[in-house]
Amino acid sequence: MGEIKFGVSPAYYISRFSDNFTPEEMGTSLKDIKALGFSHFQLEVFHPWMLKDWVKGGVTLVAGFAEKAGLTPSQFVGHFLLHGFITPKALESSFGTEEMRSCVEILRPFPDCTVITVVIPTFDCKGVKIDVYHYRWLWDRFAEKIRIMMDIAGENGKKLALEVLPGSILGGLQGILRLTEKIGTGNLGYNFDTGHAWTSRECIELISPMLAGRIFGTHLKDIDPGESRSLRPGKGAIPWDSLVWSLLSSEYAGSWDLEINCDREKTEEEYGRGLEFLKSKLLTPKGE
Repeated sequence: MGEIKFGVSPAYYISRFSDNFTPEEMGTSLKDIKALGFSHFQLEVFHPWMLKDWVKGGVTLVAGFAEKAGLTPSQFVGHFLLHGFITPKALESSFGTEEMRSCVEILRPFPDCTVITVVIPTFDCKGVKIDVYHYRWLWDRFAEKIRIMMDIAGENGKKLALEVLPGSILGGLQGILRLTEKIGTGNLGYNFDTGHAWTSRECIELISPMLAGRIFGTHLKDIDPGESRSLRPGKGAIPWDSLVWSLLSSEYAGSWDLEINCDREKTEEEYGRGLEFLKSKLLTPKGE
């Protein structure tokens, strides 16, 4: 097992600044992330209208702050890309394909960051009558759009990771296996969001062995059925001993990135305690 890396997901900036966080806010927060003991952070464009600011100098600003702080991005999360997959009409559109080229451009200052995560959202088909033929067309359109985005990323030396929300058209882990059968594995993989997987009622201990070698990144959070926020690991219902052991056993080599959604004034405390918890599990993983 190589050196274990720890990082934060964009939920860190959202907790501190809201989902309208700017490149400057991300950049200035990196020194605080470093001070907490992390070595990695995730880049993100949350809303479509933010993309222009990032391409036109925002990422250069963040790169300067990252160099000063001694932090490395573990992945780029194209959260805004979910708008290409959220409804039947969105699937019919070309949104996401040219935007993938902008994602590649954003990573130019970070040649060692090779993962672009695409969020596959809960599918909204309210008011639309979908029969079996329409469903097959939607599925094929989904697969084709992912294939195009995968090719654009691959041509530029990047990998594509899917972050799958509950109720998506992809349909969870079995959907990923079905998708790879249709378009090939290539540079396609999975961003392991523990909260989404748990809420989707996936068998969370089987995810790592099922997708061994195809887990490109993590969003590590806990879930409590009575709590709507993403909690720090150890504060909810997820079985961390077995999850950590299975992920280690699958030879996952990426960063272990925390995703905690909390009140602004508690951000440092929650991420610090979350990091302590992860380190305790990784130093003494349990399992047979």
